[in-house]
Amino acid sequence: MKKHNLRPALRYCLTDLFRGVSVFTAILTLILAALMIVSAVYPNRDGVFGGFSLICGICLFVVGVASIREQLRLCLQFGVSRYTAFTASYLSAGVLSFSFALLGEVLGLLAHGLLPGRLFFQDFYAAVYLTNDAALSLTFAQHLSGFLLHGALLWFLFSLGSLFSLAFWRLKKVGTLLLALSIPLLLNLLPWLCEYAGLSLTPLIIWMRADVFHFVLLMVLLLVLTTLGGAGLLRRADICESRGA
Repeated sequence: MKKHNLRPALRYCLTDLFRGVSVFTAILTLILAALMIVSAVYPNRDGVFGGFSLICGICLFVVGVASIREQLRLCLQFGVSRYTAFTASYLSAGVLSFSFALLGEVLGLLAHGLLPGRLFFQDFYAAVYLTNDAALSLTFAQHLSGFLLHGALLWFLFSLGSLFSLAFWRLKKVGTLLLALSIPLLLNLLPWLCEYAGLSLTPLIIWMRADVFHFVLLMVLLLVLTTLGGAGLLRRADICESRGA
């Protein structure tokens, strides 16, 4: 992998991803700003803004599905190898994921600092790992834990979306349709299937709830597995062939 090929590919992927989510980010920021204004005008009413990282996670999953193949095709046209372009795309997604995670922590600080007791900003980390009282005002260590958790979660969701996209690329139309239909079924039936197979998810959930870094470690492991899976699917994919997802 040549650095002079990776740098322009990385710069292109970063620009492409950040430009693609700019409107989404602006809308979320405006929603929070509107809640802050309403809370300031009507002090007797409390505003609640939650699920920022989960909303961003859905966005990163969709971006992973939609962007990976376009970026690979364009990089290939400029003489960048498929694995260099793949690396640039995933590194760019990591930067975007942790940028979203940082934005969530900053917005939480602004909400609690400007309108204490009026606007409650509770994200995934605070909802799972903190009590209601502790979730209202986070320490620096808690903000850092939330930043790492949300960044790893978002990066994994991008990788998962890219894995599905690359799988669509390798399949024929019938296989693509079957995979697309099976994804929501598997996600909804996974707990039942595990129970039917005699596998309980309770120990895993308890282990993740015990420490935030257990969850981060699991996300990193899933990120590595989905990234390796995507790289394997990319090996013999016909990048030049235009095929719908």
